[in-house]
Amino acid sequence: MRDGIDQLACPLAEQGHGDTLARALPSRIALAQALGREHVDGQGQSATAVAELYSIATRLCIKLDEDGLAAVTADRALIAALAGAGALTVAEAQRMVSSSWRRQGHYARATDVVVTEAQHLAADRTAPEPQRLSVQGNLYATAAKQGDRQSAHTLIAEAQATAKRLGADQSPAGTAFFGPSQVLLHRISISHLLGDAGSAIDHARHVRTAQLPTAERRAPVLDIGLPDGSLC
Repeated sequence: MRDGIDQLACPLAEQGHGDTLARALPSRIALAQALGREHVDGQGQSATAVAELYSIATRLCIKLDEDGLAAVTADRALIAALAGAGALTVAEAQRMVSSSWRRQGHYARATDVVVTEAQHLAADRTAPEPQRLSVQGNLYATAAKQGDRQSAHTLIAEAQATAKRLGADQSPAGTAFFGPSQVLLHRISISHLLGDAGSAIDHARHVRTAQLPTAERRAPVLDIGLPDGSLC
């Protein structure tokens, strides 16, 4: 039963087709919730699966420019994570909450959410270091995508330092893809948001597209620029 819960979110995590995700998510969420209600010993796994599925839903909503729905799904991801999931799942849900706030123009609040979570995660020792660094790095990279130039550069530098500690591009044990290449993608996005077209081009020249895990992540590099929702 536990393996069944654990597998509810994993096959969807790297799906790039919005219609496939939109069809699959409601039934997966309902099943994860039902399993948690029926099996007391599986409530932690249920909370994790529900939170991860709602985080996937949030990323889909952002890609579809459905900012109102993204706020709802991000909130539900966090509620589920806080109901019994581990620190990494809680952190990813907070990252989705931050992304939804940023999409609504609440940059200060969005930044505070993920910076605070990154600091909490730095002190946490319940997860193996590769997973913790991957999630922490993505938190800092998300925090950097805001309107303040100085803060953006400071925060992406934190993400870069975290990527250096991680060592290589990877998705350790189910965490989101992170590493030096991912930081470069975020640098392109940040330069785009700040209106620095020249910097975006310079960063894009250093990206090795063969190291990126999906065509969805490679395509924006070829276009030398990233829209705001490309890396949520």
